[in-house]
Amino acid sequence: MENAFSRHTLRLPAGSLPPDHADVGLDVGGTLAKLAYFSPATEAGTDDFELRLVTFDAGDIDGYLSYIKQHVDRPDIARPLTMAATGVGSLKYKEAIHNALHVPVTADDRELEHAARALDVLWQCLPPDQILYPDSDTTGLTFETSLELSGLLPCILVNLGSAMTIVKVDYDKVSKSLTKAVVVGGSAQGRQFSEQDVASSLLFSTTDHLAQTTYLVARLSRVQHAVFCGFFAGQNGVIRRQLRDKLAQCCYFLKDEVRPVFVKNEGYLGAIGALVAGVNPTELGLPNSDLNV
Repeated sequence: MENAFSRHTLRLPAGSLPPDHADVGLDVGGTLAKLAYFSPATEAGTDDFELRLVTFDAGDIDGYLSYIKQHVDRPDIARPLTMAATGVGSLKYKEAIHNALHVPVTADDRELEHAARALDVLWQCLPPDQILYPDSDTTGLTFETSLELSGLLPCILVNLGSAMTIVKVDYDKVSKSLTKAVVVGGSAQGRQFSEQDVASSLLFSTTDHLAQTTYLVARLSRVQHAVFCGFFAGQNGVIRRQLRDKLAQCCYFLKDEVRPVFVKNEGYLGAIGALVAGVNPTELGLPNSDLNV
């Protein structure tokens, strides 16, 4: 039985399908499991294809394995389906996935490296309105080109999921994690508050903490762009605007500019990057992009 609670589809132009990609990309985090796979476009007479994105509860392994069996076509019946998985949960469930699907599985915990890879691929294929939310500062950026030529690099990639994790993305590499923290809010005591007051207080406290941390890491890393991904901010316009405004305050008082960039389909970047990387028993590389991770 399928228990997917979120589905999205991106239309990608013919010729942009990366060679040697896996058949399935999977990112299993602490809360959610994100699935990515390519499929031919449904319209007749076109060579375009679709990048299909599906979300499950991380613990619902039977749900997403059942979905893969029912919906992911094997392009070559002479070989088994291939899966590239990332995230801490992928290491936990690697053997179970292999036993259930009888497919070769590559698993690692390098989801932010895969996210940078995915961003590079999507940046080359799609216009800005399909990549970024309107709250993004796109001053000086060029689209439908590689990240190397986009004006975005070097930058920090800020993942806001069950925790906050930041890495630096440079022209030739992705650094190891620069900081990692649990996403938490504050508490109020000493008087009565409505649930709405408490929720607002927690939201402002949390976004203030996230924005300050982002600003400090960006300045220590000597970058001008902070790219936000992860489900915590991506699908909530209030949080995005709060992060943008808090960063602007930091920039005003501390005089150094850090421009926020909010990526659409942000929670799927790890799965997309793993899909693009393909299955390699010894190393996951990106031979087909200008950004090497």
